[in-house]
Amino acid sequence: MSKLHRVGGERRASFFYWALLRYPSTLVGGIRLGLLAAAIGVHFSETSDELRWWVVLLIGLNYLLDLLDGYLARRFGHTSRFGVALDFLIDQTTHTVFWLISGLLAAIPLMVLEWCAGIVVLRYTLCADEHWKEVLLAKGGALVRAYFAHNQRNVLSALGVISHFALPASSYLWLSGWSLWIWVPGVALYAWVTLLMLVMLYRAEIHSPAAS
Repeated sequence: MSKLHRVGGERRASFFYWALLRYPSTLVGGIRLGLLAAAIGVHFSETSDELRWWVVLLIGLNYLLDLLDGYLARRFGHTSRFGVALDFLIDQTTHTVFWLISGLLAAIPLMVLEWCAGIVVLRYTLCADEHWKEVLLAKGGALVRAYFAHNQRNVLSALGVISHFALPASSYLWLSGWSLWIWVPGVALYAWVTLLMLVMLYRAEIHSPAAS
């Protein structure tokens, strides 16, 4: 699930202005795109198994920087509709590339689910007056509330996020046995919560005053 944040009063401002390119969070987004491009380049030029570890490392750094750009945007008050959309596109593109090169049979349905949920979250973030996590915590079931509790700083969320990276990484590195299958329950949790989140936010968007 992409970590999008409501942009408050700024959501009615211009979508893009040149000053956005100087924001630290935007610069981090550019670095993330560079890391992704480098990972794709190494993947298609690989001549040894060792280079596969470099692909995983580059994508892993991309994932870690995703935590940084959101923090910087909030820390310096640089939230904007452009930043939200850019973060969403980088997140989803990175996840899609990693799932595709992983070779897992479940990659396609997982990618479709992620894109559908991501688009709903993006629309809700840009248009609704409530933060999407507030809606889930107020209207979600026990599992959803537990997953998003404490701003996702909990065991369930950590299991889902780590497994979401570790399973395609393990498959891409041709690992087998417990080193691969140990992450399946976490990805199943991630996918189930994503599906529940998609349904809940879609219903909330339909019944919101803005939609009527």
